[in-house]
Amino acid sequence: MERALVIWIGLLTAGALACAGPVNSDLERAEAEYRAAAADAYVADYAPTQLREAEAALARAQRAFRADADPEVVDHLAYLATRRVEIARATARRNEAFARVDAPPPRSHLHSDGHAHERAHGDGLRAAELAALLSALRAEDTERGVVVTVDDVLFDRDRAALRSEALPDLSRIADFLRVHPDLDVLVEGHADAAERDRGALDLSLDRAESVERYLVAQGIDPDRLVTRGFGASDPAVPTDSFRSRQLNRRVEIVVVD
Repeated sequence: MERALVIWIGLLTAGALACAGPVNSDLERAEAEYRAAAADAYVADYAPTQLREAEAALARAQRAFRADADPEVVDHLAYLATRRVEIARATARRNEAFARVDAPPPRSHLHSDGHAHERAHGDGLRAAELAALLSALRAEDTERGVVVTVDDVLFDRDRAALRSEALPDLSRIADFLRVHPDLDVLVEGHADAAERDRGALDLSLDRAESVERYLVAQGIDPDRLVTRGFGASDPAVPTDSFRSRQLNRRVEIVVVD
């Protein structure tokens, strides 16, 4: 009887595993990241809008997975959901930093030079905003300036029109540039090596100009913007895969101080 019971339990376990169905590790990672952020009161308090954007992005990835979409498509949507979680966390850090900078200084630190205090306050805000920009976006502080590669500026093959996924990150860049009108910007377009229908060089310039038009529409002075096209000469990812081709169809934004 005991042996029969063991066999029955073994068969039941095997059946349960068979019913578990396929999994997607990128989606599972995105779900775990979102759950952790949603449970963090710090993120919920300081970045509620961005947390909702992350929830919506995760829901899109989950729907694609349930609909048996191509695994690479699910991977990409899961990646975007994870990025939205990262942006929510970075926004929470920025907003908390703003709250601290905006707080009145202790009386023991008050000084008679009001202009010096305003300069210190402005420098603190700018440092907090720049730190948030670096954290929220895939950015690097280089000798050229802050180079922002907006991951969500993913263009369809042989197309230069911005996809809707690009707009939240571009909006954040525009917000930063409006607050700091002394900064100039290089907008650099890139193409996938397989994009030959229109010519990779012209296509990459068209993509840069699409981003330029969006920033101008958001109130950025066009005299601050310089567009360039690099064709397929500088791929972000050298391998030839669905994901690498998407990443190579990109625009990089260089913020010059």
